Amino acid sequence: MSKNALHIVLKIVVNICRFLLAATFLFSGFVKANDPLGMVYKLEDYFSAWGITGVPGLFTLLMAMGIALFEFVLCICFSACAGNGCRASHWSSWCA
Repeated sequence: MSKNALHIVLKIVVNICRFLLAATFLFSGFVKANDPLGMVYKLEDYFSAWGITGVPGLFTLLMAMGIALFEFVLCICFSACAGNGCRASHWSSWCA
């Protein structure tokens, strides 16, 4: 296999991995956005396991919604960075 052909194959594999990762974050973000109270319960379980008490419910809800939003942003970043589009997009500073 020539060096050029290997470069093309690696580029295809990297793009497939980026799209799979973007799809994973998209699915996870949709699940968390669909049921924010479920995420709140999980966060409260984590806080109690770590011994953190007194966290207000509103803060936990905002944290759950922020995590879902962050996953959506990661999905957009990974899908925008696929291929050479990363250099031409405004995400280029995030997707180095």
